[in-house]
Amino acid sequence: MVKGKHVDLVLNVNGDRQSYTTGSTVTGSVVLKLSKNLTPMHHISVVFSGDANVSFSINLYGHTRRFTNPTNLCTITQRVWDAHGQRVTSGLSAGVYEFPFGFQIPTNILLPSSFEIKRNNHIQYSLFAGISQSGTFDFAYKSTINIIELTEIVGINTPDLRSPHSITSQMVVSSFFQSPRSIFLSVGIQRKGYCLGESIAINATAENHSSKRIVALRASLTQTVVTAGTARYRPSPLSSMLTVPGKKIRLMVFNQNDYPSTTVVGEFSHWNNVLLPIPSKSLLPTTSSCQVINVSYTLNVTLVLHKKKDISVSIPITIGTVSFRGQLAIPHVQSATNLDTPIIVSQTSYYDCPRKQLFRSGWGGPSFHGGGGGGGCSVGGGGDGDC
Repeated sequence: MVKGKHVDLVLNVNGDRQSYTTGSTVTGSVVLKLSKNLTPMHHISVVFSGDANVSFSINLYGHTRRFTNPTNLCTITQRVWDAHGQRVTSGLSAGVYEFPFGFQIPTNILLPSSFEIKRNNHIQYSLFAGISQSGTFDFAYKSTINIIELTEIVGINTPDLRSPHSITSQMVVSSFFQSPRSIFLSVGIQRKGYCLGESIAINATAENHSSKRIVALRASLTQTVVTAGTARYRPSPLSSMLTVPGKKIRLMVFNQNDYPSTTVVGEFSHWNNVLLPIPSKSLLPTTSSCQVINVSYTLNVTLVLHKKKDISVSIPITIGTVSFRGQLAIPHVQSATNLDTPIIVSQTSYYDCPRKQLFRSGWGGPSFHGGGGGGGCSVGGGGDGDC
């Protein structure tokens, strides 16, 4: 909203683009309508700002602690009108003015994709115009904020992501009537980098030396979202303030498919080029450049056994926006009724707060080392509605 009944300040963005990338040019105009003279005026600026925010609550030793971590990702300011050293009493007379602007989203810094997890947990880019009367960036008048969707450029053409990858898991089955026998599961994929709309070709071999029957092969794509923040509290009236790190981990499973065990040769079962499709729209690329929000993907392959614990392997997958041909694949903003939007098969959330940090002040900030939860303690409690 605009502050002042005699001032009407509007920012218009050219075109109908819903998503931008780093290096894209944003153009538009600032329209100022004055019903009376406005003095003093120092400058009129357009501000592009990127912000990441984390806010969630957990129950820590009987007390609710709120974890936050607001972070500024970038700020770009462009002046569209300047007093150019005139007297502070200078300004604009009543009338209608239009000031064009254009700027390039920077490529020299890593800007993660726009993202939002319920309320107060987001990566957001905004654009607005402001009028300064004092020469600072404390604007006396502001236009309505425009939200800009930004997609991070994530390439999948690196040698590591283009190389084949395989992994083997073993489980020993023992019983009272026979000696321990082993079951091996070997899984291989052609590469670890994919774009939206592609399918992951899975080759798997099960070597079964036990009496257990193989039922099926289960493959799924899991999205892991980690939000990291800090909380400050005083354990007792006589102690000093402590800074405690905390993380909330969300695991969402997409596109889970079961493939029956149809090819059996002796003690071996084979699955050749079993395809697991990746949704073609409305799925965020892998995000690792943000300090407080991390988005990653994992291919999970499970050997389903009859009346026995399953065998599973996990392979990290990078979902990018630049295909092998160098074409930019930008996820489109879709409505909730679109059939191509990802369907969540299951979703879990848990908290992680390392015990070693509980009594250490001056912690430098959250990090994403490890898989989330390793070496820490799960902290239960309410507060999920705050996210």
